[in-house]
Amino acid sequence: MRDEPGSFAEFFHLDYSPIHSKIFLYYLILCLAFLTNFVTLRLRRLPIGRAWEALREDEIACRSLGINTRNTKLTAFALGAFFRRPGRFLLRLPPGFHQPGKLHFH
Repeated sequence: MRDEPGSFAEFFHLDYSPIHSKIFLYYLILCLAFLTNFVTLRLRRLPIGRAWEALREDEIACRSLGINTRNTKLTAFALGAFFRRPGRFLLRLPPGFHQPGKLHFH
């Protein structure tokens, strides 16, 4: 993995160091955090984001305004699952060893 063809170190013409993988992960996580922040701020300004906020405040008033509460809740749930998956993946990366007792299969 050190200076294999197509590796990170070879692509940027750097000498291989084990710290490069940690630096790469740091910048990857930082970029994903900024991207997630940007997307969520934009979503809140869209009509669906305003519907989510209205639904959070008063569900009966949302129904009276003609907002389909079922679809609004489902989109919120789906987008929450979409943003949760990469976060859980990155949370599991650093340790390198997973204890079997922490895995819960039902």
